[in-house]
Amino acid sequence: MNTPTRQVPAQEELALDSFLLRRTVTFSELYTLPQPELDLLIAETTTVQHDPDTRPAKRKLCGYFKELALLITTRKLSA
Repeated sequence: MNTPTRQVPAQEELALDSFLLRRTVTFSELYTLPQPELDLLIAETTTVQHDPDTRPAKRKLCGYFKELALLITTRKLSA
């Protein structure tokens, strides 16, 4: 039985259309965002993750962005 292989994009290629930032943000761009924009992105992705009408793939994508944004924020605060 052949199982189809899925192409998983490199992390740097992941992109999220942010309503609050009014633009598309790439995964690698999170490292350069100012803290106020990271805060907005964390709030937005948390809300989207908990919306039952959101597609599972979008929820997962928001989870990736939220976790990295939280990690970056934690590191900035401890530096």
